[in-house]
Amino acid sequence: MRRALSVLVVLTLVAGAAAAAAQSKPNFAGKWTLVPDPNAPAPTGRGRGMGGGLGQAFSAEQTDKTLNRGHHERPSRRSQGGL
Repeated sequence: MRRALSVLVVLTLVAGAAAAAAQSKPNFAGKWTLVPDPNAPAPTGRGRGMGGGLGQAFSAEQTDKTLNRGHHERPSRRSQGGL
């Protein structure tokens, strides 16, 4: 009985290690766009307006060791007839 329990524990550990090794690493490369939550409360105007720094859209490039981000360019206010 004790030997069967030991074998079962070893097989469980081996199966768990094999499953963990088979998982691939996540890849975040591509274009990302913020989709606001329609149920979120409206901003109160308090705070410093930093908002995380990524803006509405950004792109990401990923290698085995690095993850780089870049902003998508938005049209300037001048090109939209603003200032």
